[in-house]
Amino acid sequence: MRQRACVRRRLAAEGGCIVDQCSHGTVHVTIGDVTLRLSREGFQSLASTLRFAVEQVAEPETKRPTLLC
Repeated sequence: MRQRACVRRRLAAEGGCIVDQCSHGTVHVTIGDVTLRLSREGFQSLASTLRFAVEQVAEPETKRPTLLC
């Protein structure tokens, strides 16, 4: 029995972030060189967590050049 080829559909892309969903249901989140492969439910949980985190992000305590800690 021959399996059907996996086909990806682009859901969103902006900057260095791309979100695709394949015909098998897996959601592929690519940020730069890193790709997360998530179930639909896992992706929804990640999106919900990120939405909550966006609401919690505060301004930096000190004004200095942007540094990655």
